[in-house]
Parts: sequence; C-alpha cells; structure tokens
Amino acid sequence: MKLFTILSLAVTVVAAVYDVRKKELPRFVFFAACLISAIFIAKSAFLGGSWFIAPLLSLIPGAALVALAFLSKEAMGYGDGLFAMSVGPVFGMEIMFMGIFAAFFLCGITSVLLLVLKRADRKSSLPYIPFLLVGMGVAGYVFA
Repeated sequence: MKLFTILSLAVTVVAAVYDVRKKELPRFVFFAACLISAIFIAKSAFLGGSWFIAPLLSLIPGAALVALAFLSKEAMGYGDGLFAMSVGPVFGMEIMFMGIFAAFFLCGITSVLLLVLKRADRKSSLPYIPFLLVGMGVAGYVFA
C-alpha cells in the first residue's frame, strides 16, 4: 500500500509544480490521481479491505475545500478541492484532514511573512497545492 502513497505524492509534486508556474492544474494530473485512487480502491476490495465507506469518507476533506471555493467566490480555486478529492482515497480521511489543516497553517504563516516583508499585499495569491504537498507529507509521515 506504500506504493500508492508514493505514487500519489509523486502526482502531487507534479500538481504543485503546475500550480506554482501556471496557477492551474491540467486535466492529466487529475486523471492520474483518480486512476491511482481507483486502482487503490479496487486492490482494497480484492484484498478484503474497506472499499466502500472509507474511500467515501476520504472525499469529505476535498469536498469541504470545494465548498470553501464556492462560498469564497473562488478566492480558493475549485481545482485545489478537486485534487484533494482525487488523492483522498489513498491517504484516508484522517490524514487528509490533518494534511489540509497543516497546509492552511503553513500557507497562513507564509502569507503573514510575505505581508510583513512587503513582498505581497492583500490582493496577492499563493498556490495551495505546494502547501498541500508538504501538509500531506508531514501528516502521512507522522500519522501513518
């Protein structure tokens, strides 16, 4: 099962690079993440693991990010939430929540530092996926 975690983190690295460079995520990144999650769920089903409830619950953190994008009138992009939903089944609900919390925390600290150093203003935006990558890496290492 570690192979799926490594593959999902690799796809997240690609997504983070695209998010930093272009502030958008290409479709092939979503498809790759969804394919890895689908294979993970199929493998769990064949090995007798939890293949229905656990993957369904792991979509909740990403769905919360999509709802946040909707409620904030896209101050945070839909792609961030959709990407979190696409890697959610591999990491599980607990690690996703902790990773998203860590990502928000790191993004907030970075934002404050950039404001204090006058490198950014209130209208500036930061890509979220790199922070999600770090948050998921830390949460996966600490809690797995």
